[in-house]
Amino acid sequence: HREGVANEVKHYVQTSRKELDLEYTQKVIVHLTGEDPVLEAVAAHRDEIAAETLATSIATTPGPGEGKSITVEKMSATLWVLPQ
Repeated sequence: HREGVANEVKHYVQTSRKELDLEYTQKVIVHLTGEDPVLEAVAAHRDEIAAETLATSIATTPGPGEGKSITVEKMSATLWVLPQ
């Protein structure tokens, strides 16, 4: 179950990278808040998510400004993807 949640989070980060029109090699900082199962899945798969999305850090705290509301397996979360 956690792996599925982590995969969805990776997808949302990749989508955000595309929406920001980032270069393929551009590193990002990710912030994520949400329901405990989402945060637990991200914690369990943090290295994998970071490697696949070029995130230098993944924080489970709010980022600056307004984040993007996402739904991960029917659970609510908010995502910030910041170019580094």
